[in-house]
Amino acid sequence: MLSVVSPSLLSAQNDAKSTPLHWAALNSHLTIAQKLVQHPNGPGINLIDIKNAAGRSPLGEAENVGWEEGAKWFVEVMNLGEETKGEEEPHPAEGTGDIEV
Repeated sequence: MLSVVSPSLLSAQNDAKSTPLHWAALNSHLTIAQKLVQHPNGPGINLIDIKNAAGRSPLGEAENVGWEEGAKWFVEVMNLGEETKGEEEPHPAEGTGDIEV
């Protein structure tokens, strides 16, 4: 079916702002999630960052339903490096080594 669907529909959101990838995550469909993200000329890994009306991304939905396999795959393919480019690595505050919690 994906061969006849416009790639722009992959990021289309319903009334709850969920995309097809949100639904794949909610229903624990790894093969479908992979095909949606890897679809030629589609939004690709950017689909993983789209939030629905509940404020959850497909990764968040996978975690919410306890779908560890899907959550792991999303994290593996996400482009985490782009978000932190140019940002300094966080360092612990000085003088906090002796604080007991």
